[in-house]
Amino acid sequence: MPPQASSAKIYLYPEVYSDYYPVGMHLYRLTGDWDENTGWFNRPNGISLNALPVPAMNNWYAIDITDLYNSWQNEIYPNYGIMLVPQSVGHTMSFFHSSDSDDPELRPKLVVIE
Repeated sequence: MPPQASSAKIYLYPEVYSDYYPVGMHLYRLTGDWDENTGWFNRPNGISLNALPVPAMNNWYAIDITDLYNSWQNEIYPNYGIMLVPQSVGHTMSFFHSSDSDDPELRPKLVVIE
């Protein structure tokens, strides 16, 4: 990975559920370790960075993390990853294909430009 990026974006592809409607989210920089067994009630602490818009269905959802990426690379913050928190809950949640998606073309992508 380049030590400094002019652009770093995460691309997520929305997953459609019939009784859920996409909502905007808050982007957090995580400040603690986690793994695939970490759940909502034992999630690590994080620092809110900004609010994100509602994802459009059937389109890639780009999240600009350039400043965060450069901070990780320059060791300003340890890289524990990010967390997306919905702005509302219930039947209004945003879901995305994961790295375990059956369709490899819809798995998350990180695009870094030096």
